[in-house]
Amino acid sequence: LSKAVQEALWLKVLLRELNDEQQVVIQEDNQSCLKMLSAEKFSNRTKHIATRFHFTKDQIEKGEVSCVYCPTEDMVADLLTKPLARIRTEKLAGMIGLTAAV
Repeated sequence: LSKAVQEALWLKVLLRELNDEQQVVIQEDNQSCLKMLSAEKFSNRTKHIATRFHFTKDQIEKGEVSCVYCPTEDMVADLLTKPLARIRTEKLAGMIGLTAAV
């Protein structure tokens, strides 16, 4: 998640330079991660969290990015990052406007 936030912030700066500023929304399918990001403080069990997590939380609190839940079945990024069955590949490809050439 922290790597996605870093990349998204870079793209946000690029778009700002092109006069096309947009809100950055990152979709996450890990509900535990989202709950930890929205927590006011950490419990004793989460003290081991790395600096990357704190960076992500800081960016959300500053309003630079926002994270929303996306069910795993609808995670379009999986199309480019994981080997998928044909049916799931077709579903996700259709969600971003790709169709099979006939």
